[in-house]
Amino acid sequence: AHAWVGPASTDDKRYLSFSAGARIEGKVTDKDGTAIASAEVSLRTSAGEERTGQTDSEGVFVFDRVPPRNTSILVRSGSLVGSGVLFVNRDQHRIDITCEPEVGLTIETVDPDGAPIPDSRVILTSGGRNLEQTTNGSGTTTFNGLSPGFWSVSIRAPSYAFYTGAMRIESGAVRTERIVLDRGLEITGRVTGPDGKPIAGATITLTLEPDASVSELEAA
Repeated sequence: AHAWVGPASTDDKRYLSFSAGARIEGKVTDKDGTAIASAEVSLRTSAGEERTGQTDSEGVFVFDRVPPRNTSILVRSGSLVGSGVLFVNRDQHRIDITCEPEVGLTIETVDPDGAPIPDSRVILTSGGRNLEQTTNGSGTTTFNGLSPGFWSVSIRAPSYAFYTGAMRIESGAVRTERIVLDRGLEITGRVTGPDGKPIAGATITLTLEPDASVSELEAA
């Protein structure tokens, strides 16, 4: 679309192009193909914009003026849940979503000897959804309301190696996954000046793989 910018009397008409955004339309059904009316539909873009709506009597939902970026759709109806993700790059998109009974996942983190690891930061990712929780004193945490399908799992715990993996969650009861974290390597050293004397209070920057995060340590 175009908008004319400038006084009405001028012959030098300047046009400013703009995008009205895209339309995303879809239909929500259960696994038997039956349309789900009045389902809650949530849209979230990679820029953090969020919108909500509902399906009509035929299970159809519509979002207008969606900006061009990665967009995730989450649908809930009672105990049914479904999700999808798409990249908005044209005027119209269609994404149909099948809902299934929501499931739960319990993550248990232990060390190589089987002892629980509390305060582990667990992140689940699937279809544009990123969920984060911390394990309790028994080394466990439970995620509820998950949609069946593949989920990636990443875990961070102090003094342990970073963990990443993937699993497929099927419909049914709460699943328990026991994950063994390897102990991290201990790095020791001594900081000295040109005269060979130790330097106290020096800031040491440690770059960790695989995600190149940075930790700062204070020298004793």
